[in-house]
Amino acid sequence: MGKTNKINIDTGHNISDTKNKPIIENSIVNSTTFNSSQNNSPLDYKPCIRTEIIIKNPDDRKTSEIMTKFEYTRISSIRAAQIEKGAIPTVDVGHLTDPLEISKLEISMKECPLGIIRMLNDTEAEFWSVNEMVIYADKK
Repeated sequence: MGKTNKINIDTGHNISDTKNKPIIENSIVNSTTFNSSQNNSPLDYKPCIRTEIIIKNPDDRKTSEIMTKFEYTRISSIRAAQIEKGAIPTVDVGHLTDPLEISKLEISMKECPLGIIRMLNDTEAEFWSVNEMVIYADKK
């Protein structure tokens, strides 16, 4: 095993390069230690940047109009959080006070103001309005 160095959390550089910065002790986290002779440390960061995402025309969609149970759960919880924080419901709530029940009512009545973006690959996506989708199954 080669010589190990203490490294800076913020920059990933050898501790001798910076002063008064928090450090990770190499005895605490082994993955942050590296061999001084290596060119690449485990903390090297190479971002993957999408340059452009093309939203497909609604007539050229490839995916199904059926909302998955995962999409349903995510949409209903996001909308419930919005309602809980003060957003105005788009349907008559009547006696309902639970934000989750109100959001499910909005989805079932096709009055939800949210949409779903389904990524097809790194550059193409489809946008679906929640109101034009079919709910995967009616709640029992």
